[in-house]
Amino acid sequence: MPPKKEKVEKTSVEAGTTLVLEYLKQQNRPYSVSSFSFIGLSNEKEAIEISANLHSKVTKTQAPKILKELSESGQIASKASGKQIIYHAIQDLKDNLSSQELTDIDTAIKSLTDEVATLKEEEKLLKSSLADLRATATLAELKEQLIVLTQEKDSLNHRLTESKSRTTKVISNEEKTEVEASWKLWSYKAKARKKAFMELWNVLADNLPETKTKDELWEELGLEMPANT
Repeated sequence: MPPKKEKVEKTSVEAGTTLVLEYLKQQNRPYSVSSFSFIGLSNEKEAIEISANLHSKVTKTQAPKILKELSESGQIASKASGKQIIYHAIQDLKDNLSSQELTDIDTAIKSLTDEVATLKEEEKLLKSSLADLRATATLAELKEQLIVLTQEKDSLNHRLTESKSRTTKVISNEEKTEVEASWKLWSYKAKARKKAFMELWNVLADNLPETKTKDELWEELGLEMPANT
């Protein structure tokens, strides 16, 4: 008589899901399953392999369904490739590294973050310096300004030399007082003469014939109409 098959204890759905998830993480490789496996076909090689490696605690019919459920819940990753759906565990770097390696990575991240901050600050300073340089006159512009300023300086020096070479008479305070007194006297006389003239003119204008105007009389006399008449 052939040996009896060892009876396999039936696994609950939750336990089977946990077994498949842990198995995928341990194997750390993709498994492809035909999309037709979810409608009753269970002869998939990958599904059979998973079931066999789990000692039939998960059947080859359950395996594709569990993979699909794990993918839909986001616990594993999946990607369609033609008529196949490829499943694989979501790789977490922390699961494969020691605490020392994680510490080293954190240190490296902090160092790089500090370096980025330093470089950004240097970039800011360089941009500011570049803006200042662009605002500064170029060498060609400075040369042009130098030529213009030199010409202005030469012109001023020439005028100054000419001024120094001229003979300038110094006026005393007495002479200045005398000139101002003379100016006031003749200004007074001019105003008085103008007043007398205008009074005479008004008398003449009032006695002009109706056929003649004051302007016509001015033209005949060849005079210029005084201001404020």
